Amino acid sequence: MDMDQATMYHIVRNNTSKALSAQVNGDVNFNFGAEKTIKERIKGALVKKIGPSPRKKEVNPETCKWLGEIPNFLSWNSNDASIPGLLWIYGGPGKGKTHLATHLASQLEKSDMVLNYFCDARDILRSTELAVILGLLNQLLESENSENLYRIISDKFSGIEQDLFSDAYIADLWDCLEMIIRKISQSHQVYLVLDGLDQCDISSKIHLMSQLRRMCNENRQEEKNPVKVVIFSRPSDLHRQTDLMIDLHEDEIVKWTEEDIRKIVKDSCLLEQGETEYCDILTKRANGTFLWVASAISLLDNKPVQQKIVDGDSAFLDKLLPSELEAMYNMMLLNILQLVHGKFQCKEIMEIFRCLAISSHPLTKDEVEAITVLDGPVVDDALQAFQDILSITGKGSSNKAVGLIHSSLKELFVQDSLSLIPKEICWSIWPILSSTASWLGENRFQLWLLDYAVLIAMSVYFQEHMYQHPTLIFGFLFCLLQFVSQAPRSSLLMGLFYKAFDRLINKTTMMIFSVREKEARRFEFKRCIASTSDRDQGLRRGMCGAGHPGPLESKTKAEEPWRLLRYPCRYWVRHLERSYPNSYEIETVYAFAKKHFLHWLEAISIFGVISEAVWELNIVQEVIQGFGEGNDQTSMANDFIAFTGDGILWIPVEYRGYSCPAFYKGSLALGYNDGRVLIVGFSASMK
Repeated sequence: MDMDQATMYHIVRNNTSKALSAQVNGDVNFNFGAEKTIKERIKGALVKKIGPSPRKKEVNPETCKWLGEIPNFLSWNSNDASIPGLLWIYGGPGKGKTHLATHLASQLEKSDMVLNYFCDARDILRSTELAVILGLLNQLLESENSENLYRIISDKFSGIEQDLFSDAYIADLWDCLEMIIRKISQSHQVYLVLDGLDQCDISSKIHLMSQLRRMCNENRQEEKNPVKVVIFSRPSDLHRQTDLMIDLHEDEIVKWTEEDIRKIVKDSCLLEQGETEYCDILTKRANGTFLWVASAISLLDNKPVQQKIVDGDSAFLDKLLPSELEAMYNMMLLNILQLVHGKFQCKEIMEIFRCLAISSHPLTKDEVEAITVLDGPVVDDALQAFQDILSITGKGSSNKAVGLIHSSLKELFVQDSLSLIPKEICWSIWPILSSTASWLGENRFQLWLLDYAVLIAMSVYFQEHMYQHPTLIFGFLFCLLQFVSQAPRSSLLMGLFYKAFDRLINKTTMMIFSVREKEARRFEFKRCIASTSDRDQGLRRGMCGAGHPGPLESKTKAEEPWRLLRYPCRYWVRHLERSYPNSYEIETVYAFAKKHFLHWLEAISIFGVISEAVWELNIVQEVIQGFGEGNDQTSMANDFIAFTGDGILWIPVEYRGYSCPAFYKGSLALGYNDGRVLIVGFSASMK
């Protein structure tokens, strides 16, 4: 090592406290260059943290007008200071909560300030308390675009230059949010529309509820225009703690939502004749479920198919448009199987679906390739086949990402129950079941005479029994009436066989696509560790391409090769935690950390989420401690927690646009071997 260029760091374990301390010998030169404005720094940090905004949904302006007739809504929206400022609207999956929230926000923002946030369990960037606060702050700053509002945040975080938008400062972020809302409330009425609170994790739900209720009560007593909050979610114990509630399952509201569904269906109709029949069929089958309607409309996107709906019989409709949301999902997956069977292997399709089902956020095509270790053309073709069950964000951009269409689809197929039949066997027998069911469905209308042949055979076989037991004659007559009522339209027996095979196909489809969460999480954890540990494309020293400490972030390789490591680096801990790991997984973590702990920290810093590492290491520590104290793994976890918490969290890793200051680059020389922290040093050239 070139000692003339070196800055020495001594990392020493304190045996009493098990903490780590760092001693710096020599000068540390932080050359940060030009100072960014307050606005640029805060805005840049916010955008980097919250990710891209979801595409704004549009709703039919003629729908949801009934909301203005609900007494609890009128009370909430009144100027009466004695009325609580928090309203909770709840309903089951697909019952139009997001549709209603979007409509309400669009109506209120015509004259007032509206903060509208949509939580999504499929995306870790939109399902935590921190995500909600940052999303609301970003909207407030964008709407006013005032230096004074940015100054509130700057003053609150005076002296803190790194990772201020993190869980470590969540109480301060709440203070900033309330101060900005209070300032804006002096001239505007502020509404907060929070959709999908049930999509957040448990602790976030509880704390968000508590903070929003407190904010409403305090502002109502102090402000001229107190903030009004409306929460949309599924039914839960939390909504019972509010004074004002609206239940979307009430009979009168159900009738109103059916009228809204009819309006939506009418807008999608392409028929010159038969529009009324088309609307009647879809409205009845929707059963008040907006999500069902959205799925149906996406399938019925051309005039010939819509005409088939009007002309078809009930059997045809049951096949094309099942009346339950679960049956609709099953039908979509059945269509996918018809597209992919014979073109893909079972393992390929299952890995891609499993990857999408348990991902912590929407995935880019590159991330799907990296996680599944499948070729690009295979992933492209599979995602194209899956398009009916996918939601796409960032369409038309380089950051296009995909996820399952709705959390209810994930809930249906992600479970911990064991499939009775292996997926490979289900995959193999599915074509036989499908072709048999198709043959029965086509020929039951031609083979109605088979019913009479069977009836005659039964009468001959049971002839002697009929003389001995005359009551059997009534059974014979009943069967005869049933056969006569069906003929010549279709065969009753063939119809029964068809329904049996159809049900068997649905069960087989469910077993093919079912995902055991613990097993899948364990698999994804192993795949993440394998990706980050890969000798050629995994983590290693100097990946950011910096030749000296403290390089400009713009001078580092922000995309290559990080783009394939972004997901495994950020989410391996979450998969580990939810897989309920065994001793083998703990050993895997130990081996990974011994070799790549600091490389992983470097990657996390490049991604701009260094605070996540601190909290995730706490999770790792808790998981490891569950296997006992005093072992090498526990000692290692304690050391890394102390090192990261005492060093990285408080020393800026991305200080004012720079990705790796001298302290952090120095710490990259840290080594861990046999449970001992080593005393190390480094040179500017990292040799």
